[in-house]
Amino acid sequence: MGFVATPALPASHRVVELATGALARLAHRGGMDSDGKSGDGAGLLVQVPHRLLGGRPGRLAVAMLFEWDSRARVLLAEELRHAGTPLSEWRQVPVDPSALGEKALSGAPAIWQGLIDTPQLSPEEWEDVLYRARRAAERRAAAEGVRMYVPSLSSRTVVFKGLMAGTHLADFYRDLHDPACESALAVFHQRYSTNTMPDWRNAQPFRMLAHNGEINTLSGNRNWMRAREPFLPEAMRQVIWQEGSDSASLDNVLELLVRLGSDPAEALMTLVPDAWEGRGDLDPSVRDFYRFQSTRYEPWDGPAALAFSDGIVAGAALDRNGLRPLRYQLTDDGLVVAASEAGVVPLDPAHVVERGRLGPGQLLLVDTSDGSILRDAEAKERVARRQEYGAHADRLLHPVPRRWIDSAAVELLPRLQRVHGWGNEDIKIVVKAMAETGLESVYSMGDDTPIAILGRAQRRVYNYLRQHFAQVTNPPIDSIREELVMSLVSFIGPRPNILDLEGTSKLMRLETAHPILSNE
Repeated sequence: MGFVATPALPASHRVVELATGALARLAHRGGMDSDGKSGDGAGLLVQVPHRLLGGRPGRLAVAMLFEWDSRARVLLAEELRHAGTPLSEWRQVPVDPSALGEKALSGAPAIWQGLIDTPQLSPEEWEDVLYRARRAAERRAAAEGVRMYVPSLSSRTVVFKGLMAGTHLADFYRDLHDPACESALAVFHQRYSTNTMPDWRNAQPFRMLAHNGEINTLSGNRNWMRAREPFLPEAMRQVIWQEGSDSASLDNVLELLVRLGSDPAEALMTLVPDAWEGRGDLDPSVRDFYRFQSTRYEPWDGPAALAFSDGIVAGAALDRNGLRPLRYQLTDDGLVVAASEAGVVPLDPAHVVERGRLGPGQLLLVDTSDGSILRDAEAKERVARRQEYGAHADRLLHPVPRRWIDSAAVELLPRLQRVHGWGNEDIKIVVKAMAETGLESVYSMGDDTPIAILGRAQRRVYNYLRQHFAQVTNPPIDSIREELVMSLVSFIGPRPNILDLEGTSKLMRLETAHPILSNE
């Protein structure tokens, strides 16, 4: 995955060509069907190609529609009309079915573009109206049993994607070969599905995001977003698409935060934060930003490389551990390329003025509105200086003093151990070894212990609560050894209203440095 952009130059077909070429060069050991054409999914996000579609810049929105049910176009058009931004015409997207393999072709939708003329609204208001109209159409389609999917509905971006390998995307969507298909930025992605089956709808990019990795905290993230929904207007609830992948869920929430008033970089910094607590080199305003946002949203954590765009800015970011590669290059003619693989866009070294890679938690941002290219510190400081986040956090958070209390030797220790499910094996192999050596016991990576519900021996209560995503052979993280990228800070008290973007709430939350308040 990655992005290509020329932020200081007008939209051009060159950017689209470079992005489709990069997509064709991406390869994966998996993600390809035996027919040699069907893949796990590939896609491209570009700015609305106004010259191709015959509209003036800023005066046209495009609804990209996957239609498996002939009622879909009627339904979407009705919801857009109810929203006050009616369709002017339907355009059937020119495609070449021979570019698809048998598997992709067997489930392929009809693909339409709905063209929408601008209403008397500001650009941001128009994007909000289009978002709400799409969400209304999705809810109604689910209620009425209409099978459809809207890859994009925006006055800024269009998403071309499908269940093919990256080498076949541009062959399938003929528009991508048309010189009139122009953009100043493009986000590309080829998928290797890890936790959902290949599906036309789960191909990436999504509406703002391309994600290469895994969200290990997915269940908690989804549950907390459901818990917040009473704060939201009725039209914005059911934020997360239940059939989507972990990447789709992150995109859903990123899009929501942008619609609530954040810009994409701010929203992504909120959801996938840097390891700010262990960093002594962060600007104070950036530290304040992360401290405030940590009270509002939980990190969507896991190994991840991300490319994102709202059609104005484009960027790339890494998770706090930096567990995925992401390299970038800048040329003397204003081209910026960032990708998870090197060499996907061949560049003459004589014209490359800067090359590098993103480190853990870092961000690269380009802005087509002013032509700027912002490296990590600049990008984060621009976001963090928009508000007095330090004052917001101080008003909300109240620290609990951390006290270590020496306690007397516990009587009846064996009885307490049995009550809590500890057996002789636990004491001998784990506790005794740690007491004698000061080190953790070392085991092989495999685990042949039966799950608690099927085991014959009594087990501790938390043994019944098994992780059910990404159950792989990763050693457990150690909060002391990994303190640079891990925090044990916990918050107690009511969570702020997510619509309160400026921290004006009078709620108070207790901030504890550690979930264990004392030894006693």
